[in-house]
Amino acid sequence: MITRYEGKQVNLRRVTKKDAEDIARWAKDRLISRYMYIPYPYGLQDAYDFIRLDQKWWRGHSNRNFGLEHPETGKIIGMIGLMHLNARDRNGEIGYWLAKPHWGNGIMPEACRLCLKFAFQELKLKRVYAHTRLENKPSQRVLEKLGFTLEGRLRKASFQQNRYHDVFLFSMVREEFK
Repeated sequence: MITRYEGKQVNLRRVTKKDAEDIARWAKDRLISRYMYIPYPYGLQDAYDFIRLDQKWWRGHSNRNFGLEHPETGKIIGMIGLMHLNARDRNGEIGYWLAKPHWGNGIMPEACRLCLKFAFQELKLKRVYAHTRLENKPSQRVLEKLGFTLEGRLRKASFQQNRYHDVFLFSMVREEFK
């Protein structure tokens, strides 16, 4: 199984303990955690705990996460992954975040294309879906740019920051991936 994908602006690779400081540096930003199920504030120990858990997930085939590696520095500038992998139904959920200094440069659509290539070609998934909170317009634009279809609105489906939020459900099936 391929565990590294190279792009023009970003590479996807598995993370190691050496990446904990980079992950913690960026994930501690409140603008990152506001739409994610990651703790705030996010510390170095949280990054080590995530990396340890991620290694377990890879062994158990339940999730597949990749660090977004800056091709020039080799540093991790975000994360992307496939969660809730369902072998019987051949589907999973994509989720991602990117360090704020790299927003608006087309990095996330490229990272998503690489992750979708992994999902559809390596894992042989039939369907990939994503949830975004209604307020998360940048994530919705990424999904729309990639050709995801808005399937609907899930009312009060996400509990974050001590309250329930509505979310949009997007999906893409293998035949739609270009």
